[in-house]
Amino acid sequence: RAQKIVEEYPQSEHLADALKILAWAAWEDNPPQYRLAAANLAKLAELQETPVARDEIMYLVATCYFRDKDYASAAEIYARLFSTLAQKRGRILDRAVDSYLALGREADARKLIDGAYQNNSVSPDTLWSAEWKVIEYCRANGETQKAISRIDHALGISGKISFLLKLRLMWLKASICERSRLYAEALRHCADIIKMAQSAPASDDVAQIAANTLLLRGLCLENLGGGENLKGAISAYEAVRASYPQSEAAPLSYLYQARVEAGLGRYANAQELCGALAARAHDPRYKYTAAFEAAVYTQKIGTKSADNEALAKFDALCAEFPDDPRNFYARLWQADILRLLNSFADARKLYDELINKYQSHPEIYLAWLRLGDCLLAQKKDSDAKSIYERLYSLSDVPLSAKAEAAFKWSFALRRAGRITEANDVALRTSNALLAGGGGAARYWLGRSLRDLAQSLEQSGQKRDARQVYELIVKYKLPSHKAAASKLGILKNQ
Repeated sequence: RAQKIVEEYPQSEHLADALKILAWAAWEDNPPQYRLAAANLAKLAELQETPVARDEIMYLVATCYFRDKDYASAAEIYARLFSTLAQKRGRILDRAVDSYLALGREADARKLIDGAYQNNSVSPDTLWSAEWKVIEYCRANGETQKAISRIDHALGISGKISFLLKLRLMWLKASICERSRLYAEALRHCADIIKMAQSAPASDDVAQIAANTLLLRGLCLENLGGGENLKGAISAYEAVRASYPQSEAAPLSYLYQARVEAGLGRYANAQELCGALAARAHDPRYKYTAAFEAAVYTQKIGTKSADNEALAKFDALCAEFPDDPRNFYARLWQADILRLLNSFADARKLYDELINKYQSHPEIYLAWLRLGDCLLAQKKDSDAKSIYERLYSLSDVPLSAKAEAAFKWSFALRRAGRITEANDVALRTSNALLAGGGGAARYWLGRSLRDLAQSLEQSGQKRDARQVYELIVKYKLPSHKAAASKLGILKNQ
């Protein structure tokens, strides 16, 4: 009936109600018909007697366009309403900025934000959100200097931004400098922020910014490296916990300081820090991560008792969080520790458990590789060879893992006395992987080709050996200098 009134009785006194019903029905449809809702609401807006009532409905029209991802139409309406619909100005600014950025019209977003500083009805939190979106948009598009210039522009609007907004913008500038590896510049900004925060009246917001700034200072010093800088980083992380123990930065300070301690070889200190965080953390994100890292650092202490303690820590972690998907890595670490302790049967049991439980995990190939390593260590070359051959043939295995599997496949064949097959595997897989092999793949490719060249040389096939050494040199694989030396010797024979 509502549709009939709209189509056949445009002068009806019930037209407005009919349009509301049609707009509501379109909005509630599954899936929602936002454009249809917008069309009915636009007609309803035309029937309103006052500009305020009309603008209220046009705000809903813009919202429909926004949800329909018609950002051009939404932005046009939001920009018009920004100056007239004062009570919704903050929400309009937020949506308009989102719309402009979705269209790549960053300059229009900046212009609208500049106008918002003239309106007391836009809160500092809304201004911060809008500025952050524009600044991060510039940074994400590789325009770091434009992002910093935008911050400087906002900071230059003297007397029109709140103290808290100023602190937030200064912190964002320091953070961008840190992410751009401008550590010295970031440290200067951190010093200014801390000085301002210390002189301000106490508040939770200021405390959070000060804590995040100390954390950022620690990161900058950590990245600069060197004895004094690392000491300063540790002091900064300790200061976060001492001055702002309830801040969001406090749990991170444990993890960051532990990383520094581990980098200095002080694994006992690192595991103690992570253990302390695991004991105090209520947030599972930090509790699990801290307990996991504590176990890892314990193992790195490098004693048999530490290995056993690490195994126990991983067991306790998996028992406390039985359904956490990160248990894949905890169990993998356990199996690796057992393998390094020569407890191959127990290690194989864990690798098999992982393979059965996490078949679709994107890094399940790691368990397969380590299982093959256990079999190799137990001199079960035929079983190991089958695993490596299968891994190499899978399409979703990274190149580095394929290269490792290929090397160990040929190694298993070579140790079993199947030299011709081993050489064929090494040559065939290396030629297939050379074009795209990088990083760790190059290490394993270098080993495969070096073993192949040595095998050919030992069997008197010096011409073929020279060709393999030339491949190593051509692709500058890790053993290319030794290969070049070998080529010189072979050419003189």
